[in-house]
Amino acid sequence: MKRRWLPKWVSGFRDRHGKVRYRFRRKGQQQYLFKHAPGTEEFRAEYQACLSGVEAPANRPGADRLKAGTFDELIARYYRSPDFLDPGARTQQVYRNALERWRAKYGTARVADLETRHVSTMMAEMLPHRTSASGSVR
Repeated sequence: MKRRWLPKWVSGFRDRHGKVRYRFRRKGQQQYLFKHAPGTEEFRAEYQACLSGVEAPANRPGADRLKAGTFDELIARYYRSPDFLDPGARTQQVYRNALERWRAKYGTARVADLETRHVSTMMAEMLPHRTSASGSVR
């Protein structure tokens, strides 16, 4: 008989990249993929949270790299807001394309430093693309 070294309801599997991953699967609960290796304190904490039915906090990749008060952070928060998530997929794609162009140019700038003259300059830069300029005033 094979010796089981993993806790109850935890199983290991290889993902499509060949990496061994561990998941918690218990009837009546949602599957959970562990972020830490078995045998560590972090794994034990995740396992206890799974047993008690507490959901782990959502993983937000890159959140620690965003500086507070910048356009990067503002756009990232907007992507998680109902104002962005409620419209259809095509509308989200159009909004995201416009915001990512904006982010590439002004992402590291601070929102608090934005003045009326800056907005006028930005609008003048977008003038050749009238649809972009008129849509971004809203």
